[in-house]
Amino acid sequence: MMKHLDLRAGLLLMGLLAQGHSVAAEPVVASVAAAPAQAGEMIYARVDGKPITLAQFNALFAETLRERYYHAKVPEGQDAVVRQQVTDRLVDRLLLLEDARRRGLQPDEQSIARGLAAADAKYAGTPMWKERDRLLAELREILANQSLIEQLGKRVREVPQPTAAEVRAYFDSHLDMFTVPEKLRLSVILLRVDPAAPLEDWSKALEQAQGIHRQLLAGADFAELARQRSGDSSAKDGGDLGYLHRGMLPPTLHFEIDKLQVGVPSEPIRGLEGYSVFRLAERVPARHQEYARGESRARDLLLRERQEAAWKQNIERLRSAAKIEILVQPDEKK
Repeated sequence: MMKHLDLRAGLLLMGLLAQGHSVAAEPVVASVAAAPAQAGEMIYARVDGKPITLAQFNALFAETLRERYYHAKVPEGQDAVVRQQVTDRLVDRLLLLEDARRRGLQPDEQSIARGLAAADAKYAGTPMWKERDRLLAELREILANQSLIEQLGKRVREVPQPTAAEVRAYFDSHLDMFTVPEKLRLSVILLRVDPAAPLEDWSKALEQAQGIHRQLLAGADFAELARQRSGDSSAKDGGDLGYLHRGMLPPTLHFEIDKLQVGVPSEPIRGLEGYSVFRLAERVPARHQEYARGESRARDLLLRERQEAAWKQNIERLRSAAKIEILVQPDEKK
């Protein structure tokens, strides 16, 4: 077993993940449970007597900040929450690895070999790779740990398939998840204005859009005006944008569209690209999906919920049986 797993091996693994290689996730955390404390290292916590060092906590805490927050700074008042989340991740990894070993699970050697080969190919010739043998050995241990947890996840998530009655009951009690959203059939006439154009250009476009609006109210053909005047790509189709689901338009624009009556052109609406006049051709209300069409998705969702519940229950069981000692208080970790 390695004396100390280098953070660079974790960063190396993250680089592989960024390139789409199928290797382990959470490299810094995955390395923790295999790294015994060196002499003189401050111990942050113990889980059933096994140490988590302060250096390991700080490494994951810093990585968590980089992943979540702009400028890697914790929002005011959230420091204790984030520290607890980091602690939980470290503790859970140790417990899960021990659980996997107690169950006699073995790492997937083929997956590990692919990860090592990918690292060798990606980093060969880089300054880091002068320490190739050591880094590959550390990376192998990280991949082995992650593979153990993945094998454990598959084992724990082996739950019975839901019955037909259970699927139907799930569907009926989660109708909001099986709803075909409202859709709108819209047409547009867009008078384009460069976002950086002077106010005079915007005012001129507004006047032209108001003129178009008056023409439409007087009975002008929307599609013909769109072909003649619109700067949108839909002009060739008479401004027809087709059917749009809620959420496909910016919220502020949808707010205006919601006010429209079918067939009545909107007042000019300013957007990023200029002024637009819209016409609502049809509003199709949201409706619940038929069970026959939603059954397969309902079965998958129910099964996934049960699998995740089994995973969480296993972690809770491990935690309840473990002796978890936090040895360093928050103010001592800074």
